[in-house]
Amino acid sequence: MEIKQQKFDCILIAVYDFKAIREIHDRLAGLGIAEEKVKTMAIEPEFTEAFMDQRLYWNRDFAKYSYQ
Repeated sequence: MEIKQQKFDCILIAVYDFKAIREIHDRLAGLGIAEEKVKTMAIEPEFTEAFMDQRLYWNRDFAKYSYQ
């Protein structure tokens, strides 16, 4: 399913690569997704390894909570 066909309040981009964030923003804009609907959570690379497990668990739990 395409993202434009989904109902959403916002889209959260949670990556540590700032180039990837810009590319995702540009791609969403190209799909007609309003900029104010796109939120970014950037994580510095040096923290990624230390907190990777916690981040994965948080994302998993948040996804379960969101789709109940």
